[in-house]
Amino acid sequence: MIFAFPGCAPKRVLVALLLLLAVYPLVAAKAAGGDKPSTLSEQQVKAAFLFNFIKFVEWPASAFADRNSPLVIGIIGDDPVGRELAQSFQNKSINGRDLVLRQLAWPGEIRGVHILLLCASEAKSASAVLAGIKGIPVLTIGETDRFGRQGGIINFYIEENKVRFEINIDAAEKARLKISSQLLSLAKIIREDSHAGRM
Repeated sequence: MIFAFPGCAPKRVLVALLLLLAVYPLVAAKAAGGDKPSTLSEQQVKAAFLFNFIKFVEWPASAFADRNSPLVIGIIGDDPVGRELAQSFQNKSINGRDLVLRQLAWPGEIRGVHILLLCASEAKSASAVLAGIKGIPVLTIGETDRFGRQGGIINFYIEENKVRFEINIDAAEKARLKISSQLLSLAKIIREDSHAGRM
């Protein structure tokens, strides 16, 4: 599910959208007496967040072969979030770059990836995956308890039945990614554990 608001100032709309998503309750079950869920699913909210995160992140020019190169999103693992992304991101583009999704089999397939989603099903692999791409300009996104503290850049978590996200600014700096202050203002800011690399 991708949200769009034609005719509005892009940055202001994106911030408003992220604020809306941050307070949007997740669907726990179908609405009483109806066949349709009463709110968005967790996977839909995460997909919408991720789509808009991209607009607030700047990659170094060296991360792309040229100005027309696609922005590649790699997915490690198989769970509903990855499947929702595959549906939502089909034939989409951001800032003039086409979005390309790749299902990855770690290791060895990270070359050319700009965003890496590590699904919850692969939580045990987080430390190894993050160690393997240290210093590479890849926006890493996870959805497990310690992903951010282990060196992941953005991590989803659930609080009061709502999707929240935290950003590890140390990890972003190491990856040479610039994250907009507008996005940072909506996130819980964390730092990498000093012992994360030894986990």
